[in-house]
Order: sequence, then structure tokens, then C-alpha cells
Amino acid sequence: MWPALVLAIGCAPRAAAPAGPLSQSPEDLAAEASAAFASGDNNQAADLWLDACRMGHATSCHDGAWVIDNNGGWAERLSVPWFRRACDGGDGRGCSMLGLKHQWGRGLPQAPGLALAYFRLGCERGDAHLGCFQYATMQVNAAPENPDAWAEAMPLFERSCSVGNGQACLAFALAAEGTDPEAAARARARACELGVVEGCALAAP
Repeated sequence: MWPALVLAIGCAPRAAAPAGPLSQSPEDLAAEASAAFASGDNNQAADLWLDACRMGHATSCHDGAWVIDNNGGWAERLSVPWFRRACDGGDGRGCSMLGLKHQWGRGLPQAPGLALAYFRLGCERGDAHLGCFQYATMQVNAAPENPDAWAEAMPLFERSCSVGNGQACLAFALAAEGTDPEAAARARARACELGVVEGCALAAP
């Protein structure tokens, strides 16, 4: 019997206002935005990231959208075009956030098929942490007894685990228990290190 997995809920974010034309490079704007965010000035950070986004900096599209999204409510819709720009620009995290929105119906219509497609695209475009994990989880939850689904999911769980997703480490450990106990033990230990309590319990002698 394959283990049942629970879909993780991704994080959300906060708000922004448009800014005027700037002479700085998008990289400089992104650096200023990061500094503003670190200091707690989320609105200024969003403004700067979205300015950089308008100049074609896909990473800033995601980061600005993430801050907008943190306001909740209507802001969850306002973030959608910026996440889309991020995804279209090659930032996999933007694709994964669109997947999350379709999965939970937050800012976009709930549509599991579109969620799966965006998670897969996010994974393909480098978002191992959320995209690969959510894609793999949806696949095995849809067909928990299908060995092909697990064969596709296991390397994705492992990849997500390697970039610090503790839930992915736990999923890999549970599934690998019967076939590769050593790998399962390493994944359980890593899950525990990353703060997943169930991993600590399983890792205990």
C-alpha cells in the first residue's frame, strides 16, 4: 500500500503601487527592493520589484507579486498578472504560484487540471521546492496505487527535498521505506532537520 500524502499549502504575500520611470538597471532595482523588504518596508519593496519586472526581470515579477499576494482578499487577484509575467519570463516560481491559485481557487478559478499543468511547468522551469513537490503530490494522490505515478514522483520528491522542502523529504522517506531503507532513513533525518515533526518521530529509535 502506498502512503497517502497531503497536499501542502503554499505561502502567500502583500501590496504594491505603480512607480514612475527609473534610470536604474532592473538588477539594481531588485537589490534595492530586497533591502527594503529586509527592513520591513513591503510596499516600497513591491514598487521596486514591479518596476524591475516592467523592465523584463522575471525574478522581480515573482517577488513583487508575492508581496502583493500577502495582502489577501482582492490582492490575490491583483498578483495574478505579475505571477504570469514571472512564469512567462522563465521563473518557475511564478508558474507554481499560478498552480497554487488554481488548486485552491485563490484569485483564479479552482481548476485541478490547470493547477497540475502549472506545477509541472514550474518544476520544469526550476522551482523544485514548490513546483516539483506539488506536481508529484497531485500525481500520487490521484493514483495512489499506480506504480508509474510513484516512479515519476520519487525523483521529484528527492529533488524537492534536496532544496529544503521537509514535506518532500518525508514523502520520499515514507515511499522508500520498503525498497531502500537507508535512503528512507536519510530522508527522515533531513525532514526532521527541516522541522517536520513527523520526520523526527519516524527517525527516533
